[in-house]
Amino acid sequence: MDEEIVFLSPDMFRHEPLMVRLGSSHLGKFRNIDLKSRYIRRSGMILEVPYPLPESHPFVMDDQIELRIFLPFETEPLWLLGTIDRVVSHAIGAENQSFALVSFRFKDLTMKVAQRLEAHDLIVQTAMGRYRAARLPVKIPIEILGVDVLSRLLILDLSMTGMYISGAVKFPKGKQVQAKFRLPYQKESIQVAGRIVWNGQKSLPGQQAVSKGFGFQFEKAVPEARVALATFCSRSTVFPMI
Repeated sequence: MDEEIVFLSPDMFRHEPLMVRLGSSHLGKFRNIDLKSRYIRRSGMILEVPYPLPESHPFVMDDQIELRIFLPFETEPLWLLGTIDRVVSHAIGAENQSFALVSFRFKDLTMKVAQRLEAHDLIVQTAMGRYRAARLPVKIPIEILGVDVLSRLLILDLSMTGMYISGAVKFPKGKQVQAKFRLPYQKESIQVAGRIVWNGQKSLPGQQAVSKGFGFQFEKAVPEARVALATFCSRSTVFPMI
């Protein structure tokens, strides 16, 4: 029978892969070695394993495997069980590099694990230019650093790429500023850098009054701030299951 060959989407190579280790004892030489995943969602993941895959490999359909997943910017790995639902002995990716792939599906994730996976996915998708319009209505006090502002400033909508800030103040368009605010459910404030992209008025869903303020586009955020934003947005947004 001819070997199945799968061609991987270039999108899978536009971000850094995650490191994954397999913990189940029956996996032999595949146990506790550094493997990579370029695709992970709350519903499952695809794992790259050494190519060529031996004919006597230990990956069996519907087998449950202990997984340890190392997410960027987090100190503690995720521990969870994945059920094997597909094995691809030959896949071709960027620059015609060959891989073998094992696909897992996840079930019965705890809320904390699901939120961490969703937050990671949101960071990756935002970096690739997706979900840019997913703005969340909020009411969060914010401080513009290094600038004396007499008006009270409030974030009234927020996304992974920017925010609308309400206040009786006007900044020059394109001005680079830094800001600090604390997100709901989180103990520490985060700091972000960005630029003013517009000044004016905005009507917000559920409000009759028009708010005066300005649009703030994120340009730089430390990893901890990106994770905090993604965690908040993933908790507050419903995305389709993939």
